[in-house]
Amino acid sequence: RAYTARENGRETNKAQKASMTAKHPSVKWAEREDKVYMTFELADAKDVEIAIEKDKITFSATSGGEQYAETIAFYKEISSEKSTYAVTARQGVFVLVE
Repeated sequence: RAYTARENGRETNKAQKASMTAKHPSVKWAEREDKVYMTFELADAKDVEIAIEKDKITFSATSGGEQYAETIAFYKEISSEKSTYAVTARQGVFVLVE
């Protein structure tokens, strides 16, 4: 089962639990006609998890013993197949193709 905890009488899965206790990384973005450039700034990120979907992007990682997570919904669909990213020691850089 994906459920790991009970809070206030209801079951909560790992992703929901992490998002309730996680801090938010610094996020920068720039929009162009056909692309969105997005940067999640987080030094020494470990256990990085990324999900690029047509209507949202989800980023989570640990840094300095703290959990960080962010989900950003898009107003317009993107192509998850054409979108790319790279994770470095200080940031996650994304090119999201519309």
